Amino acid sequence: MHLCKDTIEGVAFRDPFDNNTPKTWHLSPQYEAQIKAKLDLASTKLRALDSTYSPPVLDKQKADACFVVTATMGSPDHPYVSTLRLFRDQELATRPIGRSFIEWYRKNGPKLAALIADRPILRRAALHLLVRPAAALATMVQREREGGDS
Repeated sequence: MHLCKDTIEGVAFRDPFDNNTPKTWHLSPQYEAQIKAKLDLASTKLRALDSTYSPPVLDKQKADACFVVTATMGSPDHPYVSTLRLFRDQELATRPIGRSFIEWYRKNGPKLAALIADRPILRRAALHLLVRPAAALATMVQREREGGDS
């Protein structure tokens, strides 16, 4: 059961051959449908043996996001999220102190995001005190980097 579940959910990873870009791997839609059919059949048979059995819940993997920024902006596709993700990957991940911060953030970011996600006042505070200044700094550093490379 869990092998089918894990296979369907896919794998989130960072591609070392593409600037450590966060990516996901998933089955083709046809193969996923076949695996889901097998999972459903197995679940039906297990429920016949044990009426309290509940099959595992599928949770498709996504490329890692900037937790707090995504919670603040309400979407993983917001330009601030993209800007700060790029900053993390191109600047922070290349320095020891940046990697330490990323490690800390991966442990604590989901808790912070959950704290602000459903609280409009905290989301606004995060936007004005954290997200906008961080995005502005990231944009400035990126422009300097691009200007310095030419």
